[in-house]
Amino acid sequence: MHLYWYNNANYKLLENTLYQNDKQKYMITTEMSDNYDHNALITSLNRIKENSDNPIWFDEARAMKVITNLISHKVDAKYIIPIKINMEDGLKEKLN
Repeated sequence: MHLYWYNNANYKLLENTLYQNDKQKYMITTEMSDNYDHNALITSLNRIKENSDNPIWFDEARAMKVITNLISHKVDAKYIIPIKINMEDGLKEKLN
C-alpha cells in the first residue's frame, strides 16, 4: 500500500527495521493493519479525504488497503511495508 494512504489517514507507522530504503522507510505489523482496516471501514471516507491534497485518489484506495491486508494474511506476512513508489518512478528510470 502506498505511504500516501497512511499519512493522510494519520495512522502511526513503525520504522522499517528490516532493511534500508528511502522510499520504504516504514512498516506496520499485520495486527496494526487489521486495526487500521477496521478503522478505515467505520470512518467516513470524506473525513480521510479532508486531510489530502488529492481526495479523488482515495475513492479506490480504501479497497486496495483491505486487499493488501488480505494478501498479507494469505501469505502469512508479519509486516507490511508502505511504499513511496509510483509509476512515475519507473518511467523516469526507463527514460534516463
